[in-house]
Amino acid sequence: TACYGTSVVQIPANNLFAAVDDRIWDNGAACGRDYSVRCLSGATPPNPCLAGQTVTVRIVDRAPPVSTPSSAGTTFVLSNDAFSVIANSAHAKQINIEFL
Repeated sequence: TACYGTSVVQIPANNLFAAVDDRIWDNGAACGRDYSVRCLSGATPPNPCLAGQTVTVRIVDRAPPVSTPSSAGTTFVLSNDAFSVIANSAHAKQINIEFL
């Protein structure tokens, strides 16, 4: 990853991690930061968000301007495990989020 190279120590044991875009990346200062993320909505019905759920993710990488399967304007690329805590991936692959 852009944060720690090939070190496996960077990946939290719970697999709750993310990559962030340049607006959050801050020249690498985001590495190791934890963010709480909540699903707000999906692009199409049914709503994929799991009500009342938040997930705390550790930043381990920089997301390219458009990273598959994400689209332009993506701020966070969540690990599959992190995504599944806040949204149903059977209903959406992309969601709108709120983060702190």
